[in-house]
Amino acid sequence: MQRLMTTAIAVVAALLAHHATAADDKMTIAVFTKNSTNPAYEAFRIAADQIARTTGAMVVHFVPKQPDNVDEQKAMVEQVIKNRPDAIIFIPVDDVAMVPSVKLLNEAKIPVILVSNPLPGSFVTYVGADDFEIGYREARYLFEHLGAKGKIVVIEGTPAAPTNRERLRGYQRAFGEFPGIEVLGSAVGNYQTPDARRGMEKLLAEHKQIDAVLSANDSMALGVLDARQDRQPDGCCDRHQRHPPGGEADRSRRDARERRLQHVQDRLHRDAGGGASSQARTAAGEGDAAGRGDRQDQLQGLAGAGRSARLPGMERGRALIADRF
Repeated sequence: MQRLMTTAIAVVAALLAHHATAADDKMTIAVFTKNSTNPAYEAFRIAADQIARTTGAMVVHFVPKQPDNVDEQKAMVEQVIKNRPDAIIFIPVDDVAMVPSVKLLNEAKIPVILVSNPLPGSFVTYVGADDFEIGYREARYLFEHLGAKGKIVVIEGTPAAPTNRERLRGYQRAFGEFPGIEVLGSAVGNYQTPDARRGMEKLLAEHKQIDAVLSANDSMALGVLDARQDRQPDGCCDRHQRHPPGGEADRSRRDARERRLQHVQDRLHRDAGGGASSQARTAAGEGDAAGRGDRQDQLQGLAGAGRSARLPGMERGRALIADRF
């Protein structure tokens, strides 16, 4: 994710340099991210704020209150069109449902830098990773360390996200190359720790032996570890007696997550050379429309190879990194 952030912000920096030669007023950049619960998007916002400090720009963040909520993001796009910022960095919550909103942005002639999830439209550039290759390499790494044999389960990301669909296709290719790997089942973790934990708890209850877990991102892997730690041993008390809410185990897990996020923040601040107070304003949660149902793209055909999808005329930035969402 850091490489994606660096590239996207570099594009905006170029726009800022051009803007500085044309006017003396401060440039405003609207930054759209999917949610406030994923540490990767928090890191993205931190990076945007750091660039704003070093260039004198104003960054306005638009984050749905409900994670990945289409109606909220649509309402935010409508508000941004009224506000008319100088540029937009856009991570769509859905690569199909947000197409009409992108069309409105194009009609308003506001420069848009598209990040992470490709979709049709006119953009200054697109910055993204090869998620098919990420999924394939991740699966091969796991299967090779299992000795090409074992029983596994899969924790998927958000069904509507193209990143998830491409990673699943990468998994499928690897499944076809390792016939000794048995896929017992899968659960949807929505790229979120709590959802992955609930999904893994269900899988643990359904399967006596699970040799490994293939998780589509690291936040969900933390949920898998939580479920594993809370699993009730035979003949033991229930998990709330062993790990009472608010107890030492809960605090330990929470502290670990906070340290992880702080590490990301410290690294970004170090890379940017620290900095003065942020000039960013936050529009988190703007928009009050109700949520909508997700498309349920299920994990199908556990064997087979494929090639990553391409959109005509769109050159994909490549960043083979393991910590993207």
